Amino acid sequence: MADAHQPEFKAVELNRAFNVADIPVTRAENFTRVYANNSAFAMTFFDFCITFGEVSIEANSSAAVEQRVAVTMSIEHAKAMAIGILEHLANYEKGNGAIRTAPPIIAPQQ
Repeated sequence: MADAHQPEFKAVELNRAFNVADIPVTRAENFTRVYANNSAFAMTFFDFCITFGEVSIEANSSAAVEQRVAVTMSIEHAKAMAIGILEHLANYEKGNGAIRTAPPIIAPQQ
């Protein structure tokens, strides 16, 4: 029996596989969609963070990055996401040809 001051913990099966199609998906009321053509990465031992922004060309032909949102996730999720992105891009290229890549634009360090 659990102590009145301590929550009771239940065992969780960590390696259980889920069929993604069976997991319900809902959108939060504050769900936001942003456009990004720039990303910056940071990580710790536990977390991986991607900051998304938009590059704009100023009147004097200089480039500037407006950072829009940062998403922090576990290292494990970051790796799973990277694999998923690579798979989706490979499937896209099979049907549409190679995707052009632009030279990298490095955001100034803040």
